[in-house]
Amino acid sequence: HDQQTWAFPISIVQISPQFLAKLKKETQKDNRCKKLYNLIKNNDGLSVDGANLPFSLSSDIFYAKPDVLHENYRPVILRSMEKETFQIAHDQLGHVGYLRTHKRLNGNFHIFDLGKKSRSYLFHCREFMVNATQRHKLYGFLQPILSPPKLFYSLNIDFILALRKTVPNNFDCVLTVTERLSKAISLI
Repeated sequence: HDQQTWAFPISIVQISPQFLAKLKKETQKDNRCKKLYNLIKNNDGLSVDGANLPFSLSSDIFYAKPDVLHENYRPVILRSMEKETFQIAHDQLGHVGYLRTHKRLNGNFHIFDLGKKSRSYLFHCREFMVNATQRHKLYGFLQPILSPPKLFYSLNIDFILALRKTVPNNFDCVLTVTERLSKAISLI
């Protein structure tokens, strides 16, 4: 039997104790977390009739419970720490694209409305926008201007710049007006 070997790229993120300490401090200051804290404590008091909440509390840090897409508990990142988290997952890893940033964050943290926020962060990241591969539709051919066969119905106007300066008037540019039907050129 031939055995097949498969390789899958994975990234392991270990959250530093300093980051968790800062997250704990921000959690204690946040008003939304205070309401969620009271909700979880009241729900835990209801042993039989308690609701199955998507969040749990451990060491004063909120964690998103495992679900269909995630098999582990993920710390909930507050709005005040989102920028720092995006800097860790995007800036410090070489300004990677949307999918890699989103996968890294979604697999390790819970951020409300992550897709929208990561797109917004990448849109405002100058280094990413400069170096990103353009994925738009290729530009098509120019469409011709269809004009009736009348003189002076359609004109082309162009500037020719950076010429040598003229002696009497010190001009350094010319305006060209081309009539499209007869190809007559006027220089101004």
